[in-house]
Amino acid sequence: MRIKKSNIIMATVFLRSKTGRSLIKEGKAIQYDVTPYLAAPETYEKAINEFKKLGFTIEAKGITLSISGPLKLFEKTFKVKIYLGKLDDHGPSQNRSSAENRTIYLSSRPLMKIKELEDVVEGVSLTKPGVLF
Repeated sequence: MRIKKSNIIMATVFLRSKTGRSLIKEGKAIQYDVTPYLAAPETYEKAINEFKKLGFTIEAKGITLSISGPLKLFEKTFKVKIYLGKLDDHGPSQNRSSAENRTIYLSSRPLMKIKELEDVVEGVSLTKPGVLF
């Protein structure tokens, strides 16, 4: 299936925390306290301003940022190739046959980075349907 370069896609931006703890490395171990993974206010501010300058839309701000933009913008900014793939995460509540039929956007590099934002952004990952932070 051919992808239109103008398609809008979403991604999760993992910010560097005040404590140095990594949501990317420890994310599955988080239970109730997200405090150690929160970024400093100036980290949020710099990341939001820079992503807006690059042309992205800020969709949500929480422990991470959610950004969106045209597929072409993601490919140009992160120097990746984006393609369609099949959803392969079959959680206990998912119906396998419906999950197999769902397509998602994937990146040639699952964790995307921007050198100029390494001081505030740990990485950016394309958002999979049903996976929120």
